[in-house]
Amino acid sequence: MATFSKRLKELREEKGWSQDQLAELLGVQRPTVAGYESKSKNRIPRDKTLMKIAELFNTSTDYLLGRSDERNYTKFSGKKDLPQQVTEKIIGDLVKKYNLDLTDPTTAEKLETMIKLVYKDL
Repeated sequence: MATFSKRLKELREEKGWSQDQLAELLGVQRPTVAGYESKSKNRIPRDKTLMKIAELFNTSTDYLLGRSDERNYTKFSGKKDLPQQVTEKIIGDLVKKYNLDLTDPTTAEKLETMIKLVYKDL
């Protein structure tokens, strides 16, 4: 897996930002960003800055740290729908547990509606 320094540099360059621009967004000095991007220095920012970086690039801290290759991050907030795969997983589990009949065309739709109602405030 990639290192933090490599991923940070790739993400910054994709946005077309200089190290100075990223430093300003993070509230740090340019040499600090350069240190984060340096493979030899292997610097990792503190939690608050790491989270800020993840938010700026809409990714997870696990991706930045090389713990995951899943780049995009979806955060539950407000009235957003549950991600489809989570809904499908919950439906699948309920079908197995309660031996539901999915040949009835409205069963899956009813289950999905129930799940969304339960989690509407996430």
